[in-house]
Amino acid sequence: MKRRYYSDKICTALQLTNFYQDTVIDIERGRNYYPQNEMKKFEVKQKMLGLKENNPNIKELVKHNVERAQLLFDEGENLLKYLNGRFKIEIKWTIAGGKKILDMISKNDYDVFTKRPKLDKIDFISLLIKSIF
Repeated sequence: MKRRYYSDKICTALQLTNFYQDTVIDIERGRNYYPQNEMKKFEVKQKMLGLKENNPNIKELVKHNVERAQLLFDEGENLLKYLNGRFKIEIKWTIAGGKKILDMISKNDYDVFTKRPKLDKIDFISLLIKSIF
């Protein structure tokens, strides 16, 4: 049962990370995956997202969500102790990739509009090596 719980944490974190990574694409397509109650809490209006400006309110909304996804990954990593072999490496690599995207968003001052975070070949190789060892 714990394995399923940790797996759900990882899957949820991955999906949320994808939402944040694709914020600008989704906004352009009329989609918004940020929770309405959190938008209200951080005083972010849908129109503000449409302007694609990284104002302090949006920055705090994104930061809050990135931190939540990071915590989900951190908790989900407990799944690794139940895995072995290639599957363990693949899951560890997947988690590392998601965390790297979150780190890129953080280092970009939570600006999800001007630069879409994405992994390059060097990132993939580096994360794979770290996942093996």
